[in-house]
Amino acid sequence: MGFASGVSGNPRGRPRGSRNTATRAVAEWTAAILEDPQVQARLLSDARQGRLHHAVLGQLLLYAYGRPATSSSPEATIPFSALADARASLRVKLDQMRDVLETEST
Repeated sequence: MGFASGVSGNPRGRPRGSRNTATRAVAEWTAAILEDPQVQARLLSDARQGRLHHAVLGQLLLYAYGRPATSSSPEATIPFSALADARASLRVKLDQMRDVLETEST
């Protein structure tokens, strides 16, 4: 017995915001690429030499992590106490990337 014409077999449909398998696979693949230290070093090197268009990195980040959430309140969502930790963590990552680039150039 089939469905009546114009009546869906799944009236509620897929939940809003859910992603299909292919979209999830592309996001996971792109995130894996961006989290690879060798790729990070190459992207940084290309950016410094002017060979990487900013839109390329933007698209990669968009595919990997999605659009940033928008907030209706103008307040910061990160407490100021966490900024020092984030800055220190970023500095360590940048130092590691710099070391990789220096070893590649020698």
